[in-house]
Amino acid sequence: MKTFSILLMISLMSVFSYAQTDFEIKQNFLTKYKQIETSIEYANNETDCAAIAGQIEKLKEDFSSHSTLLDNALYPDDFNTAFTKLNKKLSIRQTDVSQIGELKVQVTELNDQLLKLNQENSELMYQVQTLRRSSDRNAKTIDSLKYLVKRLSAKLKERDELVMSMVDSLFQQITVIPASVNDYESNGVFKRIASTNFFENIKRSVTDNMKFMRVTILTSDDLNEIRGQQKELSSRWQKVGPSLAKVYLQSKQQASEVNQINNLFTDWARAIDDQIWERVYNIFEKKNIHLLQFKSGEEFTNSISSFVQDEIKNYGVKGKDESDKTFTMFVDSVWFKEVEPKWLPYLLNDKMISEANKDSLDSRIKEWKEKVSPSQFPLWIIYVGVGIIMVTVLSIVIFRKPVKVENDKTDVQV
Repeated sequence: MKTFSILLMISLMSVFSYAQTDFEIKQNFLTKYKQIETSIEYANNETDCAAIAGQIEKLKEDFSSHSTLLDNALYPDDFNTAFTKLNKKLSIRQTDVSQIGELKVQVTELNDQLLKLNQENSELMYQVQTLRRSSDRNAKTIDSLKYLVKRLSAKLKERDELVMSMVDSLFQQITVIPASVNDYESNGVFKRIASTNFFENIKRSVTDNMKFMRVTILTSDDLNEIRGQQKELSSRWQKVGPSLAKVYLQSKQQASEVNQINNLFTDWARAIDDQIWERVYNIFEKKNIHLLQFKSGEEFTNSISSFVQDEIKNYGVKGKDESDKTFTMFVDSVWFKEVEPKWLPYLLNDKMISEANKDSLDSRIKEWKEKVSPSQFPLWIIYVGVGIIMVTVLSIVIFRKPVKVENDKTDVQV
């Protein structure tokens, strides 16, 4: 009996030992499997992926003799299915790593080009400022200045296009990076993007364009082109700004960068408006026509109307010749020669003034013209009219029939 008990105990211990070994095999396999899954998730480059592929093969080889046991542990999957899924995850991750690598290369190349253009633009800007301050304003200097301004404008456009290409590229890459990319890796991608001075390049692009307007004298066509450029760049930024903001909200500084860029685009638009109104104002000033300063369509309309109204009211006070001279200078040399053909269409198209504003100004100028040169009805028309009336009256008198009086005839006969 004692011997039987000992044998039973040995048998139970053997069974327990065998069961414990199976459990350990399962746990060991699952632990290593999870470790490889985590390694796949955090793989940063092709080298990492290649190393993980080796780990997968080794795991499969080490536990192939326990495949039947693991089939049960992996249910509803099995041993082979588990490795198929693991290899698929690695393949997806390799694609992700490749995309991230391409993004890094593309952004770096664009950044290198931007650095070169920024340097060239700074040098050109300095040369333009130097020539504008030069007291020797001969024909050669003026030609050089025009050439530099034209070249600087072209370089700024080239740089702006590069900046927006970077914006478009980043936005495209952000939208196509698969969900399998973990938060850690996403943060890594955007940190590398930040290291290329991405935000700084956009801010530099906007501020340089505003500086360009300050150091050059621009025509209505120039400003119209710059306005279109500002709207296009702002629109393209607005399409990606909110998406980038979501990414960069983890850092207050980076979120602040996004807000700064939004504000810079607003400042650029306002600077264009100010430049336009200043150019229009200076057209009058150069002809010694002193208007009230204006910075909006209503102020522009009121300023012109006030000046014209004063001229009408005080016509002849400073002498008729002087009043006529002011009228001719304003209307012929400024309004119809410069403002109306070159600036009003632009102001209307960009909604800086309304049609009602323009109609009001046309009415004021017409009223002023009437005061300076009153409409006179031609005398020959008056003479013809009087002649027609006289002929009509005479015709009535001459050709009127006599009235017959029958009673008078009867009385005469005896």
